[in-house]
Amino acid sequence: MNCKPGDLAIVVYCINSANLGRVLRVVRPFPLFADAWEVEGQDSGKWAFDSWLRPIRNPGDDAQDETLQWLPVPSQHKEAA
Repeated sequence: MNCKPGDLAIVVYCINSANLGRVLRVVRPFPLFADAWEVEGQDSGKWAFDSWLRPIRNPGDDAQDETLQWLPVPSQHKEAA
């Protein structure tokens, strides 16, 4: 499961496109489906499948910005003009 109760999550897939990109609060497991959550903040429906959601969480103090790996390391040498 991607989410856990209390998470804020962004909708990355849905049947009703009005909810796509919406931020929801994950409340608790939805009793009718093993892989769904009861959610708050949708225009329609009170549940969403876990695979349709991506949690928004604080990565913590030990998190590293992976985008820094994509950038070239700055050179200490100055170019001659």
